[in-house]
Amino acid sequence: MWLPIAVGLVRLLNWKLRLPVASEQKIPLLLSLYALVPLLLWLSVRYGDPASLAAYGLVWNTHFLTQTALGFGLGLGGIGLLLGLKRILGWVDWQGIAPHEAAAAEGDTAKENFSLFLTLLKLGLPIAVLALVISGIEEAVFRGFVVSQLAVAYGWVAVVAIASALFAVLHLVWDGPAGLPQQPGLWLMGAVLILARWVDGGQLGLPTGLHAGWIFTLALVDTLKLVAPAPASPRWLAGRSDQPLTGLLDIALLLVTAALLWSFGSVGG
Repeated sequence: MWLPIAVGLVRLLNWKLRLPVASEQKIPLLLSLYALVPLLLWLSVRYGDPASLAAYGLVWNTHFLTQTALGFGLGLGGIGLLLGLKRILGWVDWQGIAPHEAAAAEGDTAKENFSLFLTLLKLGLPIAVLALVISGIEEAVFRGFVVSQLAVAYGWVAVVAIASALFAVLHLVWDGPAGLPQQPGLWLMGAVLILARWVDGGQLGLPTGLHAGWIFTLALVDTLKLVAPAPASPRWLAGRSDQPLTGLLDIALLLVTAALLWSFGSVGG
C-alpha cells in the first residue's frame, strides 16, 4: 500500500533515493506519507472493511486523552531514568543547556533560568506536537489497523510476532542496512506497545502517549545536545549514540515498562 505512494512522493518532490534517508529529508517524507493515513483508514472503513474505527482502537474521548497523558509521562520518565542511570555509571557525559549569553554575562540567575525556560518551551512544544502526530499515526496503523486485521485470522502470539516484525522491518526503509542492529529492540518495542493497547482496553491512548513520550524525550535531548557518549562506555550495554534500542540497558527499559504495563492490566482486570 505504502510503496507506490512513497515512490510517487519521491518523484514529485525530486528527492534523491539513498539509504539511509538523510535526516533533512526523513521528516518531510514521513509526514507526507503519514498525512494520507487518516484518509486511507476512512476509505478502508467506508468501502472495504466492515469494522469501525473504534474496532481499531480509535476512539476520541476523555479516556483517550487521559491515557495518552499517562503514557506520555511514563515514556518521558523511563527515558529520563535511563539517561540518569547511564550518567551515574559514567556512560554518558552531561553537556547541560547553554544559558543565554547576555543573562549569564550579567550574572542574573533569574534571567538565566527564564531564558532556559523559554528555550525549553520554544523547542519542546513543536517537538511534542510532532511526537504526538508521528506516534498517533504509527499506533493507528501498526497497533490499530494491523493488529485488528491479524487478530481475525491468528491467535495473539502470532499477532504480536507478525505486527511487531512489520513495525521493525519497515524502519529499514528509512535506515537501510545501518538499522539492522535496532531490529530486535524495535520488535520488542512493538510488542510492548501492543501490550499497552491491551492494558488500555483495546484503545490506543496509552500506546500513543507512551510512544510519543519516548520520541519526545529522545528528540529533545538530541536537539539540545544534552548528553554525549563517554569514550569508555560499553556499546553492548549503553547502546549506540545514534541508535536507541541497541544496548542491553535500552532493552531492559522496555522490559521494565512491559512489567509495569502488565501490573496495570492485572490490577485493572
